[in-house]
Amino acid sequence: EELLYFRIAGFAAKQDLNYQTVVATTAKLNAINAYQVDNLGRFFDYLDVPFRREGPTMQLSGPIQPRARDIEVPGDPSSAAFFVVAALLVPGSRATVRRVALNPTRLGFVRVLQRMGARLTVRVTGNAAGEEVGELTAVGSPLTATEVGAQEIPSLVDEVPILAVAASQAEGTTRFRG
Repeated sequence: EELLYFRIAGFAAKQDLNYQTVVATTAKLNAINAYQVDNLGRFFDYLDVPFRREGPTMQLSGPIQPRARDIEVPGDPSSAAFFVVAALLVPGSRATVRRVALNPTRLGFVRVLQRMGARLTVRVTGNAAGEEVGELTAVGSPLTATEVGAQEIPSLVDEVPILAVAASQAEGTTRFRG
């Protein structure tokens, strides 16, 4: 058994896997959190790769022969967050980011911004490699402070810096815990 560790959420983690190792051997993938297991599990489902989920661990038994498929890699929600926040902070502005991965485990920042009063909509427009994809549309909005709990951090850890920028322009004091 070979252990493969990945620390990058989303499709980037999938690219880090050594394909030959997964095909030829049994592997145990240890994720940082359940969000990564969900994200990678959707991709394995898309490729018809059998696996077992055990909390933050995925167990694969080789040899594995993934189904050959065209793979479209949607836009990264973490990158989209910067454009979303920029639009929210400018009165009268509107921005739509298209073909963004909309896995709910990657959209913690959207929930926080909506809680802050952001006029931010999510629209599913299709599917790519087992993931919902779509549009994030942000309209300039006054924001109010919120508290971001420790349990939310795994779903928005990459967006904390841009959320801090949004919080700096919000009415009141926003707190990040955990």
